[in-house]
Amino acid sequence: MWAVVPAKRLRKAKQRLAGVLSADERHDLARAMLTDVLRCLSGIAALEGIVVVSGDPEIVAIAGSCGARVAEDESAGHTAAVELGLGVLRAQGADSALVLSADVPGISAGEVERLLGEHARAALKGPALTIVTDIRQDGTNAVCCSPPDAIRFSFGLGSLRRHLFAAREMGVAATVLDLPGIALDIDEPDDLRALLATASQCDSARYLREIGVARRLA
Repeated sequence: MWAVVPAKRLRKAKQRLAGVLSADERHDLARAMLTDVLRCLSGIAALEGIVVVSGDPEIVAIAGSCGARVAEDESAGHTAAVELGLGVLRAQGADSALVLSADVPGISAGEVERLLGEHARAALKGPALTIVTDIRQDGTNAVCCSPPDAIRFSFGLGSLRRHLFAAREMGVAATVLDLPGIALDIDEPDDLRALLATASQCDSARYLREIGVARRLA
């Protein structure tokens, strides 16, 4: 199985945190989160490789340092970037894919391995979809799909509901897992609070502690 990680240009990332973080700080946080995600994935033996989808030269460099391939993309949409990455995998004959958000710094090898293991068991019975939603149980932070085009994806608000509906329509077995590290995507100030409340020693959490974000959120 290969992983696909769509990554927005770092200078455009995390606009909803503008009330707490400066433009440079949002850039640095987005960089740290992507690095946390790619470092975690690069250590997963069950993954054959990683495809990062982005048109940002800085992200291309980060991907290279983590041993990931890059599919260059200039589209503004998350779903379009995912489809581009999945297209790369289909072209090389991949039978399964993991799609993962670039802003889940609390990710751990244990959670990824559980996700891959649960999905592998489900896929033995036929086409399968295994989803990790967000802490609001609304979005899709990670999804394993066998085959990669098992359903038509539609990310964004309400994507969990749409993906489960699409799976039913296509006769694809769908499972939703509760994995708290992957579930915590960083979009709002409350998400920063949640990450800082954990014992995580990821680069992203360390960076937020170094710049004193907890005092701003108090």
